[in-house]
Amino acid sequence: MKTIFKSFVALAVTALVPIVEYLSVIVLFSGLVLSSVGMNSTLNWGDFKDMFTWAALLMMFAVPVAFGYVFLVGPPTLLAGWYFRAIRWWSVLVAAFVVSVVPATLSLLSAPIGPPETPYLWQDLSVENLGFVAMTIIVMGFVGLSSGLVFWLLWRYWVSPNSPAGRPLSLSPQVKINSPDMNEIKAPDTA
Repeated sequence: MKTIFKSFVALAVTALVPIVEYLSVIVLFSGLVLSSVGMNSTLNWGDFKDMFTWAALLMMFAVPVAFGYVFLVGPPTLLAGWYFRAIRWWSVLVAAFVVSVVPATLSLLSAPIGPPETPYLWQDLSVENLGFVAMTIIVMGFVGLSSGLVFWLLWRYWVSPNSPAGRPLSLSPQVKINSPDMNEIKAPDTA
């Protein structure tokens, strides 16, 4: 029961990773803009205050989506990894990449581009639209990989450090060395 609770806490922390990344990009972008703005600029602190206000409002939508997505897709993925004893760093990263990239790419490809009478993105794969798809794969892949890394670190060092599902399976068989008298060949008693 303790492992189940810790697993759900690890999933909740994993849901926070994209949110922290989003806010970090906002802060980094605003810091770069502020540092490169000269004295003749029309930008002032009020503009950045408005930007942070909009970012906070967007977070009201991002937080439920992130938690909903993690708790919709995370437990089945966790159970599959647990069942197959495949919760290793590389398997978690592959699963996190696939789980984040595939739905985002499919939703982008099924989105209409422009007015309602224009085709869906998958019907007009120009170089520009392929750039949007590639950018989605890169950004969502990074988000998935970073979230998966956080989940694996929590799983390996906090949730289940001694679990066989968390430890890698050995590729070499374990050799048990017996004491010297166990290796002696004894003749059967025939009395």
